[in-house]
Amino acid sequence: MVDDLKPAIKSFGDMSAVTPNIDKLSKKSAIFTNNHVQIATCSPSRISYLTGKRPDYTKSYQLQTSMRKMRPNIVTIPQYYRNNGYTTVGIGKVFDGRSVTQHDKPSWDKFYSPFFTKSFNENYDRPKYGYQNEEKKRIMDSLVKKSFPDGPPPGTYMYRWFKNRYKPPYSSSPKPDDTYPDGAIASFAVKALDTIGKNGKPFFFAVGFSKPHIPFVAPEKYWNYYNKEDITLASFQERAENSSRKIYHSSGELRGHVTPEIKYGLKNGLAEVNEDIQKNLVHGYYACVSFIDAQIGKIVDKLESTGLIKNTIIVIWGDHGYHLGDHSLWNKHTVLEQATRTALLIYDPSTNKPQVIDSPTESIDVFPTLCDLTNLNKLNYLDGKSLKSSMDNGVSSKKYAVSQFEMFGSKNKMAYGFRSNKFRYIMFIDKQNIGKNISKNDIEIEALFDYKNDPNETKNFIGYDNYLVIENQIRNDAINFLNNYFKKI
Repeated sequence: MVDDLKPAIKSFGDMSAVTPNIDKLSKKSAIFTNNHVQIATCSPSRISYLTGKRPDYTKSYQLQTSMRKMRPNIVTIPQYYRNNGYTTVGIGKVFDGRSVTQHDKPSWDKFYSPFFTKSFNENYDRPKYGYQNEEKKRIMDSLVKKSFPDGPPPGTYMYRWFKNRYKPPYSSSPKPDDTYPDGAIASFAVKALDTIGKNGKPFFFAVGFSKPHIPFVAPEKYWNYYNKEDITLASFQERAENSSRKIYHSSGELRGHVTPEIKYGLKNGLAEVNEDIQKNLVHGYYACVSFIDAQIGKIVDKLESTGLIKNTIIVIWGDHGYHLGDHSLWNKHTVLEQATRTALLIYDPSTNKPQVIDSPTESIDVFPTLCDLTNLNKLNYLDGKSLKSSMDNGVSSKKYAVSQFEMFGSKNKMAYGFRSNKFRYIMFIDKQNIGKNISKNDIEIEALFDYKNDPNETKNFIGYDNYLVIENQIRNDAINFLNNYFKKI
């Protein structure tokens, strides 16, 4: 599981990405190039992925929502495998810690936090405040000492404290991979594979990497994979013509990452970022992707050297996509293409068959797919559909991938996005209507994007004469889908 990983992977079609390890695995895996998360924010997305249930069922729309408080008896993927005789082990960011207690104790035989493993390189200091760059750490130490001469009070959340004070959005250092949390996680995972499953039991092993989440910090060598001057910025950095500003946001997550040299503007509700900083941000994001690709490569290499790859299913998944300047948006938190579209790869050792599936799929499909691939009975209440047949024939049976988001600046409004092969339809309804029968009259904001003719979402085609037929069709499909789903919750 990879935090904030959009399909910035060469084998997924991004030719600027340096991702040799995922590319190699892709040659014997199914890759889903039109896969979408259910909600483009860390905790709720992970809950939907790990339970096979949509956010309107889990009631998880925000980061701090407790999964077990909302649905005490919900069953997670690792929990289901644990109940079926598997040893379940996790390391790193699997669930978002703000939504579960003890990493969700019912899911695991053992779970390890990256900061309590012994896998960090002992010849170097550990990261501080999320950074490994010595200059950045020195500046941050001085700010803390100035504000808290006796040390920060217990419970001070330093990640948040630095926001809008001094929080570099990117940095590098010449230090090796295992001086960073994700490098230490990979080292731990490689060692763990020597012992997991040795008692003869099958295992479920979840490895959660934290990059490319902002701040974009990675060893210098991965930055060197890219030439800043060759980086291409988003070609369309405005709101789409004919679209509501409520579909967008002000990129608050980015704008909290400041230094004396790095500032941002705000114009008509959208972030203003100068081109040099934009290039550094894109550079940093891709450096982090390459860094994580290398860590994944270490784990796959271990599976190969031990022979485990012959009977181990591998899933690579990003918890949502990422805006890198399109529409002047940064980070995630929308129902637009760059936020909902994510990386999904499934390696099935029984076939070693390469397959590219371009039709819509959803993150909730992974749970029933794994059940099919491991011959476990599927829970009959899962919202996802197995992708096993898609892995065989290259086509998804789904007409739409459905995402949603409780939009900023639109109090009590829920936005839904319906992504087909060619189109995306967006509709806003009042949250109080979730679970009720809705009609066209309940739709407050709409958008229709045509990715065949307008891949950069420059125009909202709602109301265009030549799009009325598709507009009415998708709107009716969306209303029917929601009404049918609302009956179940």
